[in-house]
Amino acid sequence: MVFIDTCLETDRAKRVQYYEKTMTSITATGQRNTYCNYGEAELVMIHYKRLLAMSIPPQNIAIITPYNGQIDVLTGLMNEYVASNEAFDPANLTTIGTIDSVQGQEYDCVIFSLVRSNPQKNIGFISEVRRLNVVVTRAKRHFMFIGNGYMLIESHKPEIKKFFE
Repeated sequence: MVFIDTCLETDRAKRVQYYEKTMTSITATGQRNTYCNYGEAELVMIHYKRLLAMSIPPQNIAIITPYNGQIDVLTGLMNEYVASNEAFDPANLTTIGTIDSVQGQEYDCVIFSLVRSNPQKNIGFISEVRRLNVVVTRAKRHFMFIGNGYMLIESHKPEIKKFFE
């Protein structure tokens, strides 16, 4: 298990990129507000490319996040990567999904993007331990957590703190 803690960035200018942003997503059922975190999405792609460089097949990797807004950002970055890499086989694209969409599936490698990073330390519905358990147990060999560790340590939910001890 690998943790990349985005709250450790000391450069104020860079730290801002790791704050969550609210975005409106348009779906078949209408508009909805969701969250995304561009800084985390870039870290996800860096780690994803490293896994590919270690010859991990893309279909054995899942990128999981709680928010559809982050899926939209990650899908855009993935499309850019596929378009710029002729050797990449689009038929074997990696799963990018929400916690609920990957429940019951397993992958050799899982990269999880927390997304939420705010002064109120509100981690949203990921504060349900059951959801965290689903995320962590999707990985057979390698699990990477990318997010603001301070948000978890200072969570208003004691069961979240205990989960990560």
